[in-house]
Amino acid sequence: MDGTRNVNEPNKAMIASVGQRVRRERLAKGLRLSDLGKECGISTPTLSKFENGHISLNFRHLVEIARALNVPVSRFMSAPVTAPVTGRRAVTRNGEGLSQTTRRIDFEVLCDDLAQRHNVFWKARVKARSLEDYGEFSSHPGEEFILVLEGEILLHTLAYKPLHLGKGDSVHFDGMSPHAYIAVSEEVPVVLISNTVEDGMPGVGDESAEGPGYPPDNSD
Repeated sequence: MDGTRNVNEPNKAMIASVGQRVRRERLAKGLRLSDLGKECGISTPTLSKFENGHISLNFRHLVEIARALNVPVSRFMSAPVTAPVTGRRAVTRNGEGLSQTTRRIDFEVLCDDLAQRHNVFWKARVKARSLEDYGEFSSHPGEEFILVLEGEILLHTLAYKPLHLGKGDSVHFDGMSPHAYIAVSEEVPVVLISNTVEDGMPGVGDESAEGPGYPPDNSD
């Protein structure tokens, strides 16, 4: 069946935990394996192997199972607690984030209180209205996520045709793929940007880094 994988030894406990949670929810709803499989388009033998920890399912299938059981998919995905809860959090009040202005995008750094982190976040105003305005495409290690909060943009990459994104639209892509954001709405678009970052990169546990968490934009 598409979307299934045999379970490697290091992942057995995690996969078994997910399968057991699905089984508990299914039994609580009084459903047989065949009932749930019919709702999700997954065969009974496949579901049985999954619930017993022998195979894993992809995230799309877990979403379908959660929908059929009328529970949030996060109920299956949360990892067992193996270390004390630290209570870490970071807060940025509206308009109070550290700001950086460039010719193509204005950035407001969000929730940068934590020294050790693996994601950085910005609220950005996209000012460039052409590729000439934007200049050299951006490219950086890690993954990038964009959610359009206001207005409309075009996401330009080398591998795909320009992608139009309007309010509420989002995209997730490899940051190493050269990319550029262009404003296409009359109003200045506002977007939420998040990047994954690696230990040792500027702004990740490096208090000496100037402007921790700034996105890879070297424009003036």
